[in-house]
Amino acid sequence: MKTLKERPRRGFFLKKAELINVLIKSNCAAFQWTLRGMISQNHMSKIREYLKESKAEIAHVKWPSKKDTIIVTVLVIVISVSVAYLLGLLDSVFTIGLEKLLP
Repeated sequence: MKTLKERPRRGFFLKKAELINVLIKSNCAAFQWTLRGMISQNHMSKIREYLKESKAEIAHVKWPSKKDTIIVTVLVIVISVSVAYLLGLLDSVFTIGLEKLLP
């Protein structure tokens, strides 16, 4: 079967039936599941396994304490405001300097 790029165009869009045929014959598994209206038991078991592994992985994460989170948040805010002030100061200096150089 020809891919979408190889097919001759009959206008800008493919007909709905042609698009469905291309998607069915392609390896678009998500579309095929949607088209069938259900997910097989094999896919459900894979989804369950993924969720169990994700939960186990999250249990291994060392989350920061509330105190650490507050300190880092305040630090980010202070640095952001400082950089904004510095850039504004430099912008003012360059603006004044250019206004004096260029009459």
